[in-house]
Amino acid sequence: MTGGFGSTMSAFTLDPGGSILNEICMELESLQRKRNQIDWIAEEMTKVWHFERKDGTIMSANGGDFKVDLWSGSSTWERKRWLRDETQPGTNEYYVKTVTWKPNSAIIKPERPWARDLHVPQTFPVISHEEPSMSVSLIEEAQVPAASSADETLRLVQEWREAHPAMVIEFSDSTEDEEDDYDIDAIDANGPSDEENEDLFT
Repeated sequence: MTGGFGSTMSAFTLDPGGSILNEICMELESLQRKRNQIDWIAEEMTKVWHFERKDGTIMSANGGDFKVDLWSGSSTWERKRWLRDETQPGTNEYYVKTVTWKPNSAIIKPERPWARDLHVPQTFPVISHEEPSMSVSLIEEAQVPAASSADETLRLVQEWREAHPAMVIEFSDSTEDEEDDYDIDAIDANGPSDEENEDLFT
C-alpha cells in the first residue's frame, strides 16, 4: 500500500471454544481530509475481498457493519511540521474506518484465487502544496510563535528567508521524504501466485 494511508488487521474473533473464526476486523486510517478515499476503499473491500475458513465457509463484509473513529495528534513528525495537513496550529486530525468480515453462507466460492489490489480512482482531487512540510529548526530559527496557523507560519518563514538569504541554505528542507499526495494510491493485496495458493481467493 502507498500514499499516506495505513491499514491494520485489528482483531480476530473466535467462537467460545476458541477453534472457529467468527470475525476479521481491519482498520483503515488516514488524514481526515482523505476520508472520502478511505470510504471508497472500504466499500470496494465489501465487494471484492472475501476470506475462506478451513471448513469452507466464506466470510464477507457488509457496509452496515462499518465503524468510524476520529482522533487528533501532533502535526510534527521526525522534526518536520506537516503544515499542509493541519486543521489547527500544530494538529492533524485522523479518520479511521473499520471493516468487518463475518461468515456468510450465501456466498459461493469465487473463481479468483487471491484478493484483488484496490486502487483509488484518479477522479479524487490531488491536494498540492508548495511546501507540504517544514523543518522545526527552521521554524524556530525564524522565531515563529507556537500558536501560528499553517498559513501564518509559511508567511513568517518566508519573510525570515528574505531577510536572511545567507542562512537559507543551512535550513533548506530536504524533499526526499515528502509524502506523495496522490493520497490513498492503492492497497496491494500481495497475493501469492495461482500455483502457490490455489485455495486463496476473493
